[in-house]
Amino acid sequence: MSYLTLRDLRALHEVASLGGAIREHLRLRVTKLLMSFELVGPDTLEVMKSSDTVVSGSAALELVVPGTCVPNDLNMYCPAGRSSEMITHLLLHQYVPVGNTPSVHEPTQGQSDHHYRVHNGVRRLFRFSHLKRPLTLTLIESVSESSLLPIFFFHSTYVMNYCSSSEITCLYPEMTHNAKGAPEGFKE
Repeated sequence: MSYLTLRDLRALHEVASLGGAIREHLRLRVTKLLMSFELVGPDTLEVMKSSDTVVSGSAALELVVPGTCVPNDLNMYCPAGRSSEMITHLLLHQYVPVGNTPSVHEPTQGQSDHHYRVHNGVRRLFRFSHLKRPLTLTLIESVSESSLLPIFFFHSTYVMNYCSSSEITCLYPEMTHNAKGAPEGFKE
């Protein structure tokens, strides 16, 4: 099952006798991804749940369409003001802040998105590297109460996917599974 896409697994899930096996496989797929970044799967999923944090970027794409890429970093997104619990978790797993962390994102003069202060939905970025392995992780704090807002500003629909503590979601399933992505700001 490891090579099957999320769309294929969803179709197989309709067969009642396979439902449990599919759910377990997806749980293990997520756990394996987290462990590849030295994060204990069940513990990290618990912190993701309590802090409303999601995984996105190339790591989420790899969960949706295995074999698409090899994630060289992990991007996690949390709601405004909810970063401290995940930061504590990362520090416990031998991640250390890198550079000028956090970097605060302020709008440039004349930049407006009408409701939020920053055009890309990002309030702050926290960059980390692992003490023992060459791993990088970025925790992105949203400007809103939703950790998902920055994902909607991604450069392409192809990477608009995320994994929460309980589900894997592909926002543009047909385009993603057909290896097509429209640039951010596209009009149908």
